[in-house]
Amino acid sequence: MISQLRRAATIEAEDAPQQKLDKLEALLSRCGEGSAANLAVFAALLSIPAHGRYALPSLPPQRLKVRILSALLQLWGGLAADKPALIVFEDVHWLDPTSLELLSRAIDPASRRPLFLLASARPEFSPPWPNHGHVSTISLSRLGQSEGRALAQAVASKALPGLVLDEIVRRTDGVPLFIEELTKTILEGNLLREGHDRYELDGPIPGLAIPPTLHASLLARLDRLPSVKDVVQVGAALGREFSWELVAAVCGLSQQDLENAFVRLVQAGLVFQRGVPPNATYVFKHALVRDAAYAGLLRGRRTQVHGQIAQALKGRHEMVESEPELLAHHLTEAELWEAAVPYWLKAGQRAVERSALLEAAQHYAEGIKLSRRLQPSLQWRRSELDLHIRLGPVIMATQGYSAPESLETYTRADHLVTDVGNTGERMDVLLGLFNVHYGRCELRQALSVAEEHMHLAQQVGENLGRGHTLLGQYYFATRAFLEAARHFRHAMAIFEDSPEDQTVLGAFGSQQVVCLSLMAGIHFALDEGALARQASSRSIELARETQHTLSIALALVTDLLIPMPGGLDADPSKAAEVVNFCKTHELKNFEVWANFATGAIAARRGEPGKGIAIMQAAMAAASGMGSRLLRPVQLATLAMAHANMGEIEECLRLTEEAFR
Repeated sequence: MISQLRRAATIEAEDAPQQKLDKLEALLSRCGEGSAANLAVFAALLSIPAHGRYALPSLPPQRLKVRILSALLQLWGGLAADKPALIVFEDVHWLDPTSLELLSRAIDPASRRPLFLLASARPEFSPPWPNHGHVSTISLSRLGQSEGRALAQAVASKALPGLVLDEIVRRTDGVPLFIEELTKTILEGNLLREGHDRYELDGPIPGLAIPPTLHASLLARLDRLPSVKDVVQVGAALGREFSWELVAAVCGLSQQDLENAFVRLVQAGLVFQRGVPPNATYVFKHALVRDAAYAGLLRGRRTQVHGQIAQALKGRHEMVESEPELLAHHLTEAELWEAAVPYWLKAGQRAVERSALLEAAQHYAEGIKLSRRLQPSLQWRRSELDLHIRLGPVIMATQGYSAPESLETYTRADHLVTDVGNTGERMDVLLGLFNVHYGRCELRQALSVAEEHMHLAQQVGENLGRGHTLLGQYYFATRAFLEAARHFRHAMAIFEDSPEDQTVLGAFGSQQVVCLSLMAGIHFALDEGALARQASSRSIELARETQHTLSIALALVTDLLIPMPGGLDADPSKAAEVVNFCKTHELKNFEVWANFATGAIAARRGEPGKGIAIMQAAMAAASGMGSRLLRPVQLATLAMAHANMGEIEECLRLTEEAFR
């Protein structure tokens, strides 16, 4: 999306920030008032300094991501306002999660506009969107013999000997790209003699004259273009799509030689050209063409090319700022691992800012993998700790607090922080570890971590409110309500004097919201209904004030679960709103709990069969994430639903399991 926006606005690397903004404004003005109003969003997405010209309000990452996706959808809608528009997504099976989410969000509004979305993917791709009436899936099967012969004949443009056509069809097994490439390989070789309106075959076909595989056919075609081999291999190292500018920076050819090379590649049908040099971009005809060209690079030359690309990218500040993962990738492939690690860290941070959490996890994980390849040293243990501290909240948000990946990440961070971390980092890691153990119902470990956190907090006089909150959560889970209330009240008094920093709430949410939400449960347990409702309402109110999505979800879901799953009111519409909120913001943990509450409500409102099915699905999802904290309550709620259906034996079995 970033590259497409730059290209559509004709933004060049050498343009001054003011020029870039002018070009972006001109593009958006052509797409309607709604798109023009989003100029600040697009400027931030492209890492163009606005210098106060367009102010983007400070938003939490998830809300910024939603704003960016909405802005892109408005842009597409603007394009289709006056005339039909076509948007093509190729190779969707390789699409990054955020781009796939954008495509999924575009499916429904496309039915209300003259907008044609065309997405191609391999058969193993499973679309994440539902089966809308205006969506059609077309399976492209292999070509039949007559179709294969017709395609080969069209590529040749002159009549081919029947024997050659038969051999092409036999070897290519109906794969269109293979038919095209094998036909061109044969035409470029010495097998046929060209006549006025046909090709002639002099004698039998030699056994080795026709490559046996598509890969071999592509390699044979590339080998027949020795003068452009370096150019096409540099392009392949850059990816499926690449620019004239970067190839020129790496190859070191004169402009004329480079132009000649690209003319030959385009004429050979191996790449497509868009624009005019030196502002042209090129796309390989097919991903397999790119793969074949890249496979021809020997390891030594391959690392050298990636190193040269990385050096060229370092001079393009805007690209490095908006897509640091590109530089990180080329440094990695150049085996310059020490230089690559900081850029993987930066790429992860940039992805988190956009709330592209799955991509962030991949970037941090790549940095961790590289840091372990380096010679052990204090510096690189420090880098690995930085990566783990940032990866932990991302893993929790995407995999769940109790997931094995969360435990593994924070356990490793715990080892590292002991060696190279400071006290503040130690407490941050302990916060993560507490939430892992707490969600997994490993309460002894959770208490040990909470006590260590409180000890450090008292030593340095920081994070005392958080320390009391952790201890309060432990005592709440063990039903020591009076002791839990004591810690929560301590914490809330501290937060009143020293409010939380709203900019660093991260994956754990507002600790003040945690206190208020669980205090509601304590009030209910102590038969203080009015105080319970007051605490729950205040927790939701405070969470909304923070504008922090996870804190809002925490307050809403806790309200649904206290004093029993479904809440006192058993309101299905409220539960549906909470489920939708969690789903919209990709908060899997909270979505599972909200779904369980939905099932409990259905069972309590006279639909026990439906409720049991929903609750069982939610419990299975929770188990898959390693979450066991609410397991006894879930089992007891499920037992009550079976009792309502007269299934007493199942009710007793579930009750016994809950007690165990």
